[in-house]
Amino acid sequence: MIPKTIHYIWLGENEPNEHVKKCMQSWCILQDSGWNIKKWDDHSLQQLNMPKVVLAALENKKYAFAADWLRLYALYLEGGVYLDTDVEIIKKFDDLLTEETAMLLGYIFDASLGTAVIGAEPGNQVIGALLKQYETAEYQYNSETRDFKIKFEFMPEMFMVNNNDMFTAYFLKNVKGFALTGKKCRCGDNGEIQIYPKEYFEGYSMCFKNNYSIHHCFGSWRYFENVNEKHEESTLRNYLKNIYFLRWVKDKYIRMKKKNLPFQNYLVRR
Repeated sequence: MIPKTIHYIWLGENEPNEHVKKCMQSWCILQDSGWNIKKWDDHSLQQLNMPKVVLAALENKKYAFAADWLRLYALYLEGGVYLDTDVEIIKKFDDLLTEETAMLLGYIFDASLGTAVIGAEPGNQVIGALLKQYETAEYQYNSETRDFKIKFEFMPEMFMVNNNDMFTAYFLKNVKGFALTGKKCRCGDNGEIQIYPKEYFEGYSMCFKNNYSIHHCFGSWRYFENVNEKHEESTLRNYLKNIYFLRWVKDKYIRMKKKNLPFQNYLVRR
C-alpha cells in the first residue's frame, strides 16, 4: 500500500514565491488526516550518487530536470506521493490509497500523462525502471537558449524536454494494458497501476466535483531574463486564474485540449 507521505522538492537559492506558498499551505488538508511531509533539497542531493545527466542539470541550474530524477529516487526509496510545489490540495487523498494500488498518477492532457502528482509503493517496479533509465541517459544543452533535453535508452529516437513525455512514452511501450485515452483506467501486469482523468489532479472540474488537487503550472523553475517580466506575467496570469468560470473554460476547451503533443497520434478516442 502507498504510504501516507508527501514528498516535495525545492532546489536552488531562490525562495518559494507567494503563489507557491499558498499552494503548499493547502497541504494541511493532508497533514490533518495523518500524512507526513518530507522536503528534498540541495543538501539531500549532496548525499546521493547522481547520474551524469542530473549533475549536468544542476551545473546549468536546470533544476526541473534534476527534480525529475529526484522524485523517482524518493518514491522508489521510501514510497508515498510526490507533489509539485504548485499543486493545490482540494480534498484528502486517503480513499485513493487501496491495497490493490501500487502506483497512481493522472493525465495532464488527453495525450499526455502528468507527473505533478505521483504515488507509489517503495520499490515500485515502474518507478525503478524509470529511475534506471537515467544511468545511461544522454543530454543536450544550449547555453544561449538554455534549452536542456534528455534522451533515454528505451526511446533513442527522441530527445525529451519534460518527464511527462518520459512517463507517457514508457507507459505506451512497457506497461501492460495502458492506452492513451485520457480516461480512468487500471493497467500493469496485475492491474496495480491506477490512472486518473486530468480533472483529478491537474485541471479544473465543474465545481471541483472530481478534483483531489489542482496543478497551477506556475513554472517557478523556468528561466526569465527579466525578473519584472516574470512578476508581471505571474500576476496577470494568476489574477485571471482566480476567476472561477474562466479557469474552468480555459481547462475544458483550451489547456486540456492541447494539440501537437509528441504522442498525439497514439490517442485512443472512446
